[in-house]
Amino acid sequence: MLCSPSSAGRFGSRVFFSLTSLSFALACLGASDPSIAQPALDPVVVTATRNPQEISRLASDVSVIDSVSLGNAVPATLTDLLRRENAVQIISNGGPGAPSSVLLRGANSGQTLFLIEGFRIGSGTLGTPTPQSINPLLFGSAEILRGPASSVFGADAIGGAFNFLLPQASKRLAGGSAWQANGLLSAGSFGTTTAVAGLQGGGTNYGFSAGVAQERSSGYNATRQGNFSFNPDRDGYERQSAQLNGFIDLAPGHRIGLVGYTDALDSQFDSGLTFADARVKTRSHLLGITGTHQLSQDVVLRLRLGQTTDFSQAISNFPGVFRTEQLQSAVQLDWQVLKPLQVSVALDRNDQKIGSSGYAVGTPVGRVTDSVRLAALWNQGAHSVQAGVRSDDDSQFGGKSTGNLGYAYRLTPQWRVAAQVSTGYKAPSFNDLYFPFFGRPVIRPETSRNAELGLYYNLAAREGQATTAKLVVYQNRVRDLVVFAPVCPDPDPQFVFGCADNVGKAELTGASLALGHRMGNTRLSAALDWLDARDTATDRVLPRRAARTLNLRAEHEMGAYRIGAEVQASSARFNDAGNTQRLAGYGLLHLHGVWQVDKQWSVFVRANNLFDRRYETAQFFVMPGFHASIGVRYAMR
Repeated sequence: MLCSPSSAGRFGSRVFFSLTSLSFALACLGASDPSIAQPALDPVVVTATRNPQEISRLASDVSVIDSVSLGNAVPATLTDLLRRENAVQIISNGGPGAPSSVLLRGANSGQTLFLIEGFRIGSGTLGTPTPQSINPLLFGSAEILRGPASSVFGADAIGGAFNFLLPQASKRLAGGSAWQANGLLSAGSFGTTTAVAGLQGGGTNYGFSAGVAQERSSGYNATRQGNFSFNPDRDGYERQSAQLNGFIDLAPGHRIGLVGYTDALDSQFDSGLTFADARVKTRSHLLGITGTHQLSQDVVLRLRLGQTTDFSQAISNFPGVFRTEQLQSAVQLDWQVLKPLQVSVALDRNDQKIGSSGYAVGTPVGRVTDSVRLAALWNQGAHSVQAGVRSDDDSQFGGKSTGNLGYAYRLTPQWRVAAQVSTGYKAPSFNDLYFPFFGRPVIRPETSRNAELGLYYNLAAREGQATTAKLVVYQNRVRDLVVFAPVCPDPDPQFVFGCADNVGKAELTGASLALGHRMGNTRLSAALDWLDARDTATDRVLPRRAARTLNLRAEHEMGAYRIGAEVQASSARFNDAGNTQRLAGYGLLHLHGVWQVDKQWSVFVRANNLFDRRYETAQFFVMPGFHASIGVRYAMR
């Protein structure tokens, strides 16, 4: 049989990039969501420039995960959703709820910025986001900006940025319902249950959306023998999440908005046989106020004020408490100087407070970064220019300047070519600086220089067909990499087992190819990535980066039924910097089906890792085998 387990196993081996394997994947028709190959005519995004812009006018490599894709991820985690996107790789220490890292274009997790509605989230002590705690079912869409984005958002965006947007609130339409409700219930393998409820409403001058979610899972044994913390028990988790997004129009052109998000994750993990119930409790909160004021026909003032909190408590053989609070504010003025030219000026401040049970008395407890940003977007006929400069004044490290310059040219109404150069930087985390027996206050910020060239194609829908494609090549050079040095240059006896050090230089070179096509009720897509992530000092591959990844998705609709499948494949990778511990490549097949019972009710079923492939993205941490779920969804229409 064409779709037999044996052929799937060969697909995950050395030949998975051959034409035979590609034909196999497309023949196993299906997809994990109905929108992946349904190209939007010209989506408007905010992440690339911090104000609404059409993608076709940008030189940046930006993509959108829409609400349908997010909803059809049930009951997947955020990392399961992101791993399907171009230039994204995931490292997980086990299944859902376990610590995970998101690598964008080969940059490590600390070099990738996570935002919710434009507000920074993540841990200042670790210097990384915590994607395992974020619930994708409560968001309306997500935007991915690839390549250094420090000239837009400041530190930590060497690889790019993910901006997760809450469901849009809207006014009540004439004759329409003032309230709309939605909900979801599902159950599946590992004793996993998911429940989501949402409500949207609005009036003539206000609107809001709100949602809550609850997940529980008994989990599975996520480690194997060889791991120093191995314990043959199940590692389950429980997560509660909630979101709120609303606005009030004070007058035409003057809007005040409120955004809120919170989650609480209680996740078990192995801490050896002597601690049977080790767990980590994570809490994340965001509360923000936004303002948009149309001062004139050509001038818009945008205001932002918000606070995010990241809290983590480890209950294990190595206990600890870590807390990060970030008070963020921004004032941005957008001026349409001439018809083809828009100029933006922004003042930002991030006041970061840190707390940790592991730090010594007298350790600095925060840093303040004040920033000035100037950006311009010029559109004239087939030409577009995107430019920006930013100066960040860090209370610990002084001034740091970054910039970007991009040019896009429409060859035809469908074809566009774009080129961009940009710089980025990342401030050291507080653990890099101060964590006992590891951190050193002399650690310097990391810096990067990136160049990329892209070719994009978008054939608008006609006669039931639509096609999109892109090919992007890039090179990102990173200096002063913060790494673990087994032999510490500091003679202090506390570093006898190694320390943090700026000794690395990395070169991240790659190419991303994406194709999407819709033919009537059938949708197909493919995303192929090549990556050479290398430490130039040693000429070794950076740990846990696969050289090639492939995602194939398709879906077919037959009246009230949709069926789909998804193939994910990865080449081998090394677990260590010395390239001595090899992690095998893998190929996975996922299936799903949806029955639209009526306009409001639908039933869905998913089967992930259909052939129960055993694989690891981090050595000794086992990823989930075959698991399935079934559920029902309600959406008032």
